[in-house]
Amino acid sequence: MRLSTTLYAAALLLGLGGPAWGLGLAVGDCDSLRAQAQLIARHPELDSACESIVAVEGRRYLLMSAEVRGVAAERLVVRFRGAAADTVFSPGAENPVAVDADPALPANTAVGSPLRVFVPEDRLLEVFGEAPAGQQSPVAVAVQPTESKAARDARIANYTCCPRRRPWYPIIDVLPQTATPLPLIGLLGLGLLTVAAGLAHRRSARS
Repeated sequence: MRLSTTLYAAALLLGLGGPAWGLGLAVGDCDSLRAQAQLIARHPELDSACESIVAVEGRRYLLMSAEVRGVAAERLVVRFRGAAADTVFSPGAENPVAVDADPALPANTAVGSPLRVFVPEDRLLEVFGEAPAGQQSPVAVAVQPTESKAARDARIANYTCCPRRRPWYPIIDVLPQTATPLPLIGLLGLGLLTVAAGLAHRRSARS
């Protein structure tokens, strides 16, 4: 009786914990990533933020720790653990990591709250600013709030990231014409006055 109760309780706990923490199956640790010394030297945040390597529907992802820096309808700003700069994600993904996931985190997600980010292992460098030449398609990632055990939530959101070397907001390609031609006109006028004075002085000298 006691054994069956224990097994039932364990199964219940696993059932509750699975949706919240079970996006992907752990298939390895980050040792293989840390073995790439040059990569870690360029991106030390990979060593700090990488938790494990997981498989989702046959594809490998790096499970990374991050912090929410800002949430809006147009973007999600996160700071990977150990990173010196923020990373901007856009909501939604054409080929999402989790098909039944929400397109974005709620707008009231607290700034500073921990986040888990699933980054495709084969497109890792694109997320960290080293996209191959000619590669323009965005990288689909999934994010999941790291909530306390008492407030576990199965919420998973799909985003896209990079290679976007341009900011998420519109860029005006033509700079505003804020300069005035008055100084140039004044300089031209001064030059003409100088020429006129020189001609007048020569004419008076001849006479």
